[in-house]
Amino acid sequence: MKIGRFCFLLFPLLLAAAEEKMTVATYMGWYVPYHSGAGTVTPRDFSVLPLRMTGRTYDGIPELAVAAHRAELELLQKHGWNTVGVDGLFYNHAALGNPAAGHRIDRQLQLMRYMTVAASEIPECRIRMIPFLEFIAAYRQMGHEKAVAFFCDNIDLMMKEFGNSPFWRRIGGRPVILLYSTHEFPVEFWREAIARTQAAGHDIFWIMELGGLRPALTGDFDLEKYRPYLELFDGVFNFGCSGLEEAATFPGKMQRLGAGLKAAGYVGATLWPGYLSDRPYNRNFIDHDGTAFLRNVWSRTREASPAFLHWVANDYKEATTLLPSFGTLTSRLEIAERFLTGFNGHRIAPAREGEVQCVLSYRKALCSGEFLTLEFLPLPASGMAGRADVTIRLAGERGETLAERTLPEVDLTKLEAVRWDDALRADRSRSRVIRVSVSVSAGKERRDYPNLPDVAVTPPVDRHDQLYYSIPLHRLAGLERSVELSVNGRNVNAAWHDGLRRLNWTVKGADPATVRFAVAGNGHPLRRMTLPGEGGGDDVLPGQNSVDMKLFKQKPDYGYLDWKLPDSVGREIYYQVLAQFPDGSYAYSPTIWSRPFFGRDELCAQWIFAPSGTERPWKIADATGNFDIVSDPGFKRWPFISLKRRESRALKFNGDLILRPPAEAVPYGPLTLEALFRCDSPPDGNRQYIAFQHGAQANLLVNGDGTVSAQRMRKHRRWPDSNVTVTSKTRLTPGRFHHAAVTYDGRELRLYLDGRLEASAPCDGTRSNEGFFIGGVPERLHDFAGAGSGRFRGTLLRLSIAGRALTESEVARMAGRARLIGL
Repeated sequence: MKIGRFCFLLFPLLLAAAEEKMTVATYMGWYVPYHSGAGTVTPRDFSVLPLRMTGRTYDGIPELAVAAHRAELELLQKHGWNTVGVDGLFYNHAALGNPAAGHRIDRQLQLMRYMTVAASEIPECRIRMIPFLEFIAAYRQMGHEKAVAFFCDNIDLMMKEFGNSPFWRRIGGRPVILLYSTHEFPVEFWREAIARTQAAGHDIFWIMELGGLRPALTGDFDLEKYRPYLELFDGVFNFGCSGLEEAATFPGKMQRLGAGLKAAGYVGATLWPGYLSDRPYNRNFIDHDGTAFLRNVWSRTREASPAFLHWVANDYKEATTLLPSFGTLTSRLEIAERFLTGFNGHRIAPAREGEVQCVLSYRKALCSGEFLTLEFLPLPASGMAGRADVTIRLAGERGETLAERTLPEVDLTKLEAVRWDDALRADRSRSRVIRVSVSVSAGKERRDYPNLPDVAVTPPVDRHDQLYYSIPLHRLAGLERSVELSVNGRNVNAAWHDGLRRLNWTVKGADPATVRFAVAGNGHPLRRMTLPGEGGGDDVLPGQNSVDMKLFKQKPDYGYLDWKLPDSVGREIYYQVLAQFPDGSYAYSPTIWSRPFFGRDELCAQWIFAPSGTERPWKIADATGNFDIVSDPGFKRWPFISLKRRESRALKFNGDLILRPPAEAVPYGPLTLEALFRCDSPPDGNRQYIAFQHGAQANLLVNGDGTVSAQRMRKHRRWPDSNVTVTSKTRLTPGRFHHAAVTYDGRELRLYLDGRLEASAPCDGTRSNEGFFIGGVPERLHDFAGAGSGRFRGTLLRLSIAGRALTESEVARMAGRARLIGL
């Protein structure tokens, strides 16, 4: 079906909402839900969306794109927002580094097509679309003359495809375009661009963004500086990139100071300012204090009676990036629709029988010594009780009560918060999490909410953000349903990890095949919300560029293997699973921390042989940060392969690859060298070195008969047999992953295979820090390696070196964790 046909179907429905006050939710173009992101930064930046396979086909448009955008539009419309701002950047990012790639608006037009098709499938669709154009980076690269031509040519393309669409919002019959960073361009650019588009027959209603740091921080602006712009444009707003309440004074100041200027006759207010100061890594983060920020901004905004409202919708302010969409479970839409009842006549649906609509807000992570404050906010709706007693219980990781308080007789008819300030001081030595549960008693009705997210108590030196959970309690599942998470086989805190973390989850109270799941690490998405029988929802892997997300049918899967280096100083990471049940209710799993088995003072090196980033030179990262393995300059591509689990990777050795980590990665004295590997073909009579050191402190090899040997050079060497060698009784099974560990305690050399001691021998090994090699022995050292020495032919997933000899029980437990990975 063609776009024109979709537009025709929309026309009667959209005509009815002719000149209502605009409430626009800007849909950020770089959060496009049918694409995953690039590299390890992605989980910090992208919201999780409920991904669905529809079985529909469209005219060259991915079904996932239509399904995801339809869900977004339905949510916005349900909660009173009548316009979506489609932000496609208006140029190709690749052109910034490679002008040959060209500037174009493909993504802008593509996103508008997706929105148009998605809207056509919504019964009684009232929501409309406006383009939200960013162009400043392209302008700076192109220069004035080329930029004017490019801008106008592409406006012409947009108007030819969508200019007659009833889905495009109009003011006074003129299609609206929202602009970003308008003031960054010289006013001459806009005079020329607007004149040329008018000459082409495009009568557009242009709304400028008067940005910059000053209005974002204080709401103030230099009227004389911006007067030429305000005389040219039809409307004005401030995007508000710093999340300060004072930015909400901008509309009133513009109306007062700019009275009589063209743009000041149509002033917009930003209800939820921007994103820049809310980046998780921004150390100047501005605290939102629960839902108070949003409510205070509205209080100031309402005084100005703005012509339209704006906010950035698919952003991640509430720390609920683990959650779907604009806020299927987040609170901002539900709070804001209380504002919209007085702004554009939005009507809130009545509460269900016995339901108390409300939000509980609290910090997602605390350091030891910080206090936890909780905020309970009623969401008034018809059909609700007038008052309720609210009991909040805080518990430790073992379920013990840490604090409890009842907030009596809370007025449910007012959008006014009740707080429990300084409820508890976080103490990581006591509990790594603070478990939150709530009961609400209204009249004879009592409802319990046990499925809230835990507060993570983080180490003092870490990179966790300072955001909030703001959870509508009425959207949570009750006592009869829950989801439980285990990490490396452990469902209580804390679970050890050896660089790899295997997550598994189970659900109670519903058929698990019908429950959607999302997975988060350190509060940010790893797997997007999909059914267990639908694959393709995992976030993009390091080592890849952006790729289309394509769902596919699979055997139901209730697990995830996280092999990426934890983004924290101490390599600790906490995990959660969010379940969405068929009736739309949600449950969080308890939070499980995973911490490294080896301490920072005993781990010498640990490599997971999987992609570690998108930046060149390509490397395999060492968990200690000291001994990354960098490829040879001429090396074009690491031979990574997918394993049994789709999200996992390992490095394939075909006898043509030898890695050369720094020799200093191997300690002089006692050590453990452990590896997780498989031989991909039957023994061929040749010796294959997995690890080799010139000096034989850490040799691990596969013999020609399929047994495994470990070697260390004697203190008193003799030629040609200078090594103490221990060999396994067990032979490897081709195609199966095995765990091997070599330990040396200063007196004895031991070899373990799959957790069992296979051989040992007295050893008074010497000290050496000569060359260390993984995957084979260089030709020049064959004499030292012995006859028949050769290169490894198989797959390597992990190799660790520690500065002490593990005990037999420690090796057995490490091998047990390796078995749980499910390779």
